Amino acid sequence: MVNYTPPIERDKAPRQREKDEHFTSSYNIISRVIKESLPLHADMDIQQAGEFFIKNQITGLPVVDEHERLVGFLSQKDCLKYSLDAKYYNHASSKVEHYMSENVVTIPKESTLTFIVELFLHYPYHTFPVIENGQVIGIVERTTVFDRCIYPDSRGN
Repeated sequence: MVNYTPPIERDKAPRQREKDEHFTSSYNIISRVIKESLPLHADMDIQQAGEFFIKNQITGLPVVDEHERLVGFLSQKDCLKYSLDAKYYNHASSKVEHYMSENVVTIPKESTLTFIVELFLHYPYHTFPVIENGQVIGIVERTTVFDRCIYPDSRGN
């Protein structure tokens, strides 16, 4: 007897296909991992920025100009450098612009989860700014992306 039943696709179960789509399509991923945050301004006191990091449990934030265009990034590590300078070298209070990084790696709003994960694997950063039309619209943190990779459907949107 000849079997005319088409073979069942066993190599990828529906759940696996969903996971693949989760990593390779836009899957509205930015809206699921982005954290809206108030950006810092270059003329802000760095001590205030550090206090804001602690209060909001943030590891870093983009620094923008008056048109919300990215000019730098300030991290906890930058604030530690300031703390060392202030305490051990008696440096006076300073502005964010003196300690921020000016070469910033950004994530376009249309990015896939795969692209975002690859950035976190390639760079030692904990946070990346998300850019749309040249303006900062939020940040993506490594802990949030890790959470989405492990629990893609059980948290958030």
